[in-house]
Amino acid sequence: MKLAIPLFGPRVSPRFDYAPRLLVLSLKEGKVVSREEIPLNPLAVWQRVEKLKELGVKVVICGGIDESSKCWLVDHQIQVIPLVTGEVGRVIKDFLAGRLRAREMDGVT
Repeated sequence: MKLAIPLFGPRVSPRFDYAPRLLVLSLKEGKVVSREEIPLNPLAVWQRVEKLKELGVKVVICGGIDESSKCWLVDHQIQVIPLVTGEVGRVIKDFLAGRLRAREMDGVT
């Protein structure tokens, strides 16, 4: 399975549509087997969604996301886990452990 996280530095980007980079992880048996960073600028939102589809991404973990972007992702059979904040490493660990939850601000679990 492939998982994608829009990045802003070492953190989950606060907005899906403005993230400068995307981290794509390949997961197998609950472990990360590969990771790749992909530049997203200057892609429009629909191009970002198409890129995720081309890459075979099945889940997107992101911060804020507008309703139309979320609908486009869902229409392409991509699950969206929105309103997630924090350091990417912690978010990945929480996802793999099955304890990832949307957060309104850092430190709230």
